[in-house]
Amino acid sequence: MKRIIYVLLGFVGLTALAVTFNFADLNLAQVAQSTDTSTASDMNSTINWLLILVSVLIGAIIFLIFDITNLTSRVTGKQIMDWNKISPWMLLLFMIAGLAGAFWEFFYHGKYVITEEATAHASEMNTMFNATLFFTGVVFVIVQFVLFYFTFKYRTQPGKKAVYYAHNNRLEIVWTAIPFVTMAVLVLMGMRTWSNITKPADTPPEQIEVFAYQFGWNARYPGEDKKFGAASFNYISGTNPLGLPVEREIETLVNDLKAELEDLYVQVKPEVFEANYQALKQEMEEFGLTYTDKKREGLEAKIERIESGEAMEDLKAAIYRKEKQILRIDQIKSASNAQEAVFNGSVYDDVISSEIHLVQGQEVELLFRARDVIHSAWIPHFKVQMNVVPGMQTKFRFTPVKTTAEARAERGDDSYDYYMICNKVCGSAHYNMKIKVVVETQEEYDAWYQQQNPAFAKNVEVEKPVEETEILSDSTQTENQDLALN
Repeated sequence: MKRIIYVLLGFVGLTALAVTFNFADLNLAQVAQSTDTSTASDMNSTINWLLILVSVLIGAIIFLIFDITNLTSRVTGKQIMDWNKISPWMLLLFMIAGLAGAFWEFFYHGKYVITEEATAHASEMNTMFNATLFFTGVVFVIVQFVLFYFTFKYRTQPGKKAVYYAHNNRLEIVWTAIPFVTMAVLVLMGMRTWSNITKPADTPPEQIEVFAYQFGWNARYPGEDKKFGAASFNYISGTNPLGLPVEREIETLVNDLKAELEDLYVQVKPEVFEANYQALKQEMEEFGLTYTDKKREGLEAKIERIESGEAMEDLKAAIYRKEKQILRIDQIKSASNAQEAVFNGSVYDDVISSEIHLVQGQEVELLFRARDVIHSAWIPHFKVQMNVVPGMQTKFRFTPVKTTAEARAERGDDSYDYYMICNKVCGSAHYNMKIKVVVETQEEYDAWYQQQNPAFAKNVEVEKPVEETEILSDSTQTENQDLALN
């Protein structure tokens, strides 16, 4: 009975398809020319849904054909389709089509693989990549061929009995030794390549600090003294986003923290806390028509946080964090070597830029720091990638050999630029986290650098870049706003 129902459903599906086409009157020429009744996107959407429907119905029809065949075999007692004979041939065709598709994909889209050698170590990386691709490619083809060929060769045949093959030491040794040797060669090649890239430089390279935050980058140059100030996350504020040891900025930060603490101390007083709670409840009871659903939900959420104790815990946690931050700053400032090791003035000639400028042929070492979460600095055409981890410094050293102007000339695109992007999903705007990388001659670099101003010139107030003041806002200010009960 179920089989008959399946058959009937198949005919109903075909009928529905015919009716759909009849009512749709799908004439592509007419649809393309008609701009009064539908747009091009509507036409594409209709066609896509029809193609999906057709594909589903074709699959159902094929299923019904095989099902009818099996039903017929049961009724007549005669075998109409022998799957033991059909399946090996289908698998053999699948192997041929699959390998053809794999080779087509390799040769068609392989041209989009970045093989450009814009840095000195890129040729070694390309050699390593090509060697890995060769060995794994050969293994892939052999394994797929053997897998499907054996399925075909040892298919069920009349009068042919399967042989039980228990063990073969030679075969075990061969298929263990080949992968072992292959992997050993690749691992040793990788170790040698990585060692050559990261080995100590003969002469100290130029250093640039790259600071990552959600969702952008800053580049810091050490200035004429070639020294970076001892940065710390304890100093981070809206006007000092990189946490540099600038005494006037730190003093302002401490004063702001103390002012915020005074406000928090008032909020946690039992009588003030209870008064704020009652005010929220009264506002909720007097909820008027002019209130939006969003405001009502906000009031409910605040009241729920208070009643659950979450609001008080958050206030206490905020007080603890700010007190600890002030304490840590005081401990650093009161250390016996503070003036020599931290507040030595080396930061006052540092240049902070929203671009990374490099000199062609000059070795450079990028020093990475992160403000919030783990990021990953990736410059695809340079074969450079390094994780950027909060609380620790990572680095990568390389020599750019191709200028931006040369890259533009090769591509015939005057607007082309190199970019460092984040290769670690770090939040909602991760996709837009990038910084331009400019490779230029020494003369061009010197001209650019002369136009830059130190971010914190001593005893001089320098206007901060727009990106810093707008994007890197002071988190402590927004924190207090979120904690306010009313």
